[in-house]
Formats: sequence, structure tokens, C-alpha cells
Amino acid sequence: MKRVIYLFSILGVLSVACLSIAIVGGLLYSAARIDLGGVLSAFSLSWNPPQGEYGVIPMIFGTLSAAVLATIIAIPLSFGIIISIWASNCSFMRWILRFMTGIPTVVYSFCGLFILVPICRTLFVGSGYNILSVAAVLSILILPTMTIIADSALYPLLNKPETLRLTAESLGLNREKTLLHIALYIKRKWLLTGVLLSFSRALGDTIIALMISGNTPVMPDGLFSTMRTLSAHISLLTASEITPQIEFTMFLAGFLLFSAALAVSLLAKRLRGE
Repeated sequence: MKRVIYLFSILGVLSVACLSIAIVGGLLYSAARIDLGGVLSAFSLSWNPPQGEYGVIPMIFGTLSAAVLATIIAIPLSFGIIISIWASNCSFMRWILRFMTGIPTVVYSFCGLFILVPICRTLFVGSGYNILSVAAVLSILILPTMTIIADSALYPLLNKPETLRLTAESLGLNREKTLLHIALYIKRKWLLTGVLLSFSRALGDTIIALMISGNTPVMPDGLFSTMRTLSAHISLLTASEITPQIEFTMFLAGFLLFSAALAVSLLAKRLRGE
């Protein structure tokens, strides 16, 4: 059994190493094919290839804006669901959350495109393809992940007699008060881990941003502004459009997304004390 564990551990490390080498190698190779000015132009505020402008800063800002807003929306929703689960001891809600994690992302995108976008177009200014629409759909996407991690951390604490439940009951605390005043504090690092991993998923999602954001490579100026994310930027560039400069921006976008996901994972691992 140990040999199997070691084998899969080695395979996992090799996979991450190969992916890292491929991304960094492609980035360096494409950078070597253009001059220093071309490399520096990738960090400008404008994307207009016919005019020689290849800035990815608007895509970086759009990616962070949508992911941060989605996480902010999902946190209170997740908190409310956790309280609901423990107040009613509802296992059916847990089943719903696990079912939601298996729904293809394109289904969320489809619902957002034909339900949320028209609502935003009616209630607010603009076309409905904006940061708010993207963040709202992303929040539903990451909500099950955030809630399941929190529930998994709290379940042993609130149910095993030898940990907390009997002590809380002896003090006259019901399940809701035990959850709010004790359990959430004890498991705060795990709760923050769930938030970080959910943020990482929102950061790298492609199809939702591709279908709902409007895909305009400009610096967003508000919640109702169209935008483009880094992952959507990679997907939108076709083989016929790729030049050495554009190739560099694609690998740069991949490198930034990979680095962000790795940093979030390492931070979550550090918080859990592993």
C-alpha cells in the first residue's frame, strides 16, 4: 500500500513539475523571439495588436475583480447555509451541495447567459455582460466548495461527544450557539482555507467569463463594465492570430494563473498546519 502511495505521490510531483517547465519554458522561448520593448509592452494598459499594443493589465484586473467579488458574495451565502444545515441537521442540503459540485460549468454559464444577463440589462445600465454578472455566477459555482469544506471541518467537532458537544450541552448551549460562538472560532483556519480554495477556483474559471463578461480587453471602470479575464484571453486567441508577441502574452497569462493557484494552495496548506 505504501508503494502505491509513493507511486502516486511521485506521479503528482512529476505532473506539476512538467506543467511548470512547459509554462515557464514557453514563456522564456516566446520572450526570446521578441525584443525587450515587446516584453515590456505586455505590462501596459492597452490591448490593440494592430497598433502594436499588447498589454495584459486589463485582463489581470478583470480576473481579480470578478474573483474577489464572487468570493465576497459567496461568503455570507455559505455562512447562511452552514447555519441552516446545523439548525435543522439537514443531510439533504449536504447532498444538494455535493450534487452542485458535479454540475458542468457550462450549465452555470448557460443559465447566467439567458437568465441573469437579461435581468442585469433591464435593471442596470449597459448590455448585462459585465463584472457583476460574472461574479454572481462564479459565486454560485464556488459556493458548494466553500460550504462543503466548512461543513467537513465542523462536522466532527459538533457531533463527537468527546470533543465539544457534551461540554456545550452541559453549559446550556444549543447547536446554533455552539456553532456561532465556539465551533466557528476553533475551525477558523479551515474556514479561511475554504475561502481561499474557492477564490482560486473563481480565479481560473474560463467558460463563465467567456460567455458572460463581454470579452472586451479594456480596463474595467465599474461593476457594469465589460471585461476580459486571463483564462478567457487564452481561449479567445486562435492559431491564425498568434504572433511571437501574442504568444508571449498567452504564456504570461498562463504563468500568472498557475502562480496564483499555486500560491493560494500553499497558503491554504500553511493555514491548515500541514
